[in-house]
Amino acid sequence: MLISIDTLPQSVVLELITSLDAELAYRLTQSVDLSDYSIKLSKYARFVVARSEDKIVGLIAFYENHNARELYVPYVCTSVNHRKQGVANLLLNKLIEYSNSMNCNVALEVLKTNVPAVSLYNKYGFKICNESESKYQMKRFIKLD
Repeated sequence: MLISIDTLPQSVVLELITSLDAELAYRLTQSVDLSDYSIKLSKYARFVVARSEDKIVGLIAFYENHNARELYVPYVCTSVNHRKQGVANLLLNKLIEYSNSMNCNVALEVLKTNVPAVSLYNKYGFKICNESESKYQMKRFIKLD
């Protein structure tokens, strides 16, 4: 498995989020136009990408806000065929390694009903900072020495 931090062209982002949308706990198509969203991600986000046999099998999209010293994660997904194989762990390890090198916190939102994801983020040091009726806002803070 190859894990890298990349930019991705809009066509690749659209193909990925379209193919993976049905596999998400909360389908993006319920709240956004996938074409518009893929343009935004491609233009402004970076991606931690997991590739197996030259196919993208998982990714984390993140925006960098250097003024706030924060990476914001709007999208995380692993293909159904690659779940429970450690892909999410590899992706999060790479993201955290990058956030540490940039001296940035990492923030994200997760559905309260997505218990496996909440548990995984807790394992990686994310703490619940705020919550709405349906989501937790979680953050992993920089460890200052």
